[in-house]
Amino acid sequence: MIAQAFCLATILDRVVLQQALRPEVGPWLAGLAAALVIRALAVSTRGVYCAHSSARLKANLRHRLFSHALTAGPALRIGHSLGGLSTTLVEKVEALEPYFARYQPQLMNATIIPLAIGLAIVSANWLAGALLVLSAPFIPLFMALIGMGAQQLSQQQQSALDRLSGIFYDRVQGLTTLTRLSAGAQEQTKLRAFSEAFRQRTMRVLRVAFLSSAVLEFFSALAIAVMAIYIGFSLLGFIALGPSEDITLRWGLFMLLLAPEFYNPLRTLGQFWHDRANALAAADALMRLERAPPGRPEPSETQPVSTATLTGAPAITVKDLEVTTPTGRTLISEVNLTCAPGRCHLISGASGSGKTTLLGMLAGFHPVPAGHIHYHHADINHLTRHQLAQCRAWLGQRPLLIEGSLRDNLTLVGEANDDKLMQALEGAGLWAWVKAQPQQLDLQLGPQGLGLSRGQTQRLAIAQVLLTGCPILFLDEPTTGLDADTEAHLWATFRTLAHEHNMTLIAASHSQLADAWAEVHWHIDSSGGLMQCST
Repeated sequence: MIAQAFCLATILDRVVLQQALRPEVGPWLAGLAAALVIRALAVSTRGVYCAHSSARLKANLRHRLFSHALTAGPALRIGHSLGGLSTTLVEKVEALEPYFARYQPQLMNATIIPLAIGLAIVSANWLAGALLVLSAPFIPLFMALIGMGAQQLSQQQQSALDRLSGIFYDRVQGLTTLTRLSAGAQEQTKLRAFSEAFRQRTMRVLRVAFLSSAVLEFFSALAIAVMAIYIGFSLLGFIALGPSEDITLRWGLFMLLLAPEFYNPLRTLGQFWHDRANALAAADALMRLERAPPGRPEPSETQPVSTATLTGAPAITVKDLEVTTPTGRTLISEVNLTCAPGRCHLISGASGSGKTTLLGMLAGFHPVPAGHIHYHHADINHLTRHQLAQCRAWLGQRPLLIEGSLRDNLTLVGEANDDKLMQALEGAGLWAWVKAQPQQLDLQLGPQGLGLSRGQTQRLAIAQVLLTGCPILFLDEPTTGLDADTEAHLWATFRTLAHEHNMTLIAASHSQLADAWAEVHWHIDSSGGLMQCST
């Protein structure tokens, strides 16, 4: 920029005052062309580099957050809806790109370029440089004042987007129920109100963004006008202040050409200021996800437990285990139990007593704060997540089913031929129904298993478990919301899995039918103690 302005000012000075011809200004024209080319290359290279860097950053961040969500296990669903989680991983990570691709590089420009241009103008005329230096602090000051309000509004907008995403997801998931209850018009009114509130929040953010740009334009235009008046009046001889008598056309043009460039990085930074506010608001949501209770960490030993020690259905032994909440509150003081292979085990207790938390610890989803959990003779803290995934499966109230065919859902756990798929469906008690369908394994399902009943959804999930070959199955309230007949059939299927497939089943449930199903039953009392009820 400085070389470009100096060459251009020199050319105009020599052509206007000295009537120089083209050969005389040829070297300066070549210098001006070189400065223009180098500047264009620098700006283009910076843009490409920043775009690639922000794309890598987004990919790495999504991978890290998704890995954290996977390792956190089922507990993550407690504090994050699926709609909000998907918005966080997609849109809020995307909101960081303008910050790293535009705002951060421009912040460096706004630090370096005005300083360099200020030094160049001061060397030409210290009074003109002082005018720039004195006016420059007003722009960051107003940017900071406006930015604080913009950040708060952006955080409110991001929170509203989270709520709106979760509401839309829940309503789309419950379309069948809404239609059956004739509640569609009522929900449309609610969604319209939520959408209107989100629109108003978005417009508030945009108003602040445009206000900040207008303020910056005003101050920069005012400062440039003051400098132009000073230089013009000095050249006309109307001002004799400081070094004004030494100003020539060459140096006056040089300073006037650089004055807009002095403010341009600050003005551009102001345009990107709302990107910073949006990014900081999105970063708060990303930090909340990253601060979610972590899953059990990977073992630090360089030689993990051999997979050969986990063959077959392992016995699970728990000694002096303490079950706590993520906040550190103790739910169960001491847990001592043994889950024998091929048997049905039940953990019961009141809501909030710690059944699911204990189940998550036994499955290796949560860290063990105190005590020991052993699979055979291997400490669970020494098992990698991959090893745990090979020997245990989890079935909750809402199994993961994707939009696609039965075959697509069954092969989520790995490739398998039709014979293995049919055997898994037979073991889950679903093959008779599938066989009666015209499309059989190619039967298409909607989102979340739409097209199947709740009982059939659970049986399809059981078939997925059978295809994994995991010898341990953890059940977290698997029959909630089912009628009595369907629930009885499912508990019978679970018993068959334990006896015929030699699987160790450990269920957390308060169902009365589960009491009759269990061969070993532990109950969590109100004082946080675990006692064995039957064997």
